[in-house]
Amino acid sequence: LTHALACGAVASAQALQAETAARGQAKATRIEAEAGAEQARINADGDAHAEVIRARAQGEASRLVAEGGKAAADLLAGNKVAVELAKMDKSAQMIGKSDKLFFGQEPAYLANLVLKG
Repeated sequence: LTHALACGAVASAQALQAETAARGQAKATRIEAEAGAEQARINADGDAHAEVIRARAQGEASRLVAEGGKAAADLLAGNKVAVELAKMDKSAQMIGKSDKLFFGQEPAYLANLVLKG
């Protein structure tokens, strides 16, 4: 009888130990899952924050470039020589390599050239 009781007590202790181990393993798994979820949330928040900072920086850079362009245009507009040089530069850009220009001393020169040509 003592042997049977001892075997029962050992079996009961083993069952209790297995139950305690299972509960501990379940708790560890739950803690690990919560930590993973928290890490994913932190990473997502960090990525979102970085994207906002990038967007603000791009907007600020665009604004600074626009302000610089406006300041340069204002400076050029105040200088007659610079305005004339800018006009000449744009005119030169519009003339193609295959375009032909005729410069004469009198207006009839081009008409005579075309008629005789």
